[in-house]
Amino acid sequence: MCASVLVESGCSKRESVQAPLSSPAATAEPSETPADAIDVCAFLTPEEIQATQGASLKSTKKSARSDAGLTISQCYFALPNIADSIVVTVTQRSTGSNGREPKQAWNDMLSRKKGDAADRKDEQEMAKPEEISGLGDAAFWVTRRFGGKLYVLKGDRYITVGVGSAGDEALKIKRSKAIAEILLKKL
Repeated sequence: MCASVLVESGCSKRESVQAPLSSPAATAEPSETPADAIDVCAFLTPEEIQATQGASLKSTKKSARSDAGLTISQCYFALPNIADSIVVTVTQRSTGSNGREPKQAWNDMLSRKKGDAADRKDEQEMAKPEEISGLGDAAFWVTRRFGGKLYVLKGDRYITVGVGSAGDEALKIKRSKAIAEILLKKL
């Protein structure tokens, strides 16, 4: 189940931009951190984690990579109960000539998620996105078999908050939104 939470919180072949870089499912460590990577682990304090998840922060693991003209910076916030752990990803344009606008990647990702169910292999694992109002420029929630993911576009970046939390969907969304609001204020 532990590996499933990590995998479900973001590891998906169709979402290579969002794949957890620190999960056990990742086969290769990034060879070098991009110069424009963000230390996402520095954006949430242990007190903020405690307030949103109701559990103490055990450890963090940061990672970053460049992919398809984007820089993807990520932090895995480990909590005592792995099902309550959080994965936060910040995606931004890579510096350099091949840099790609995150909004383009956002639109591509959203169109895949809203696509026809017949085109999606992961239909049983992922529901259609639910639009979330009042957060960033655009936001949506995707239910996963174990937890869910909140996607938030703000300016020239988008963030993803993956949570595993037990409990009802409304609680998961509430916790993810609280984390996203903290991040958006600090980015």
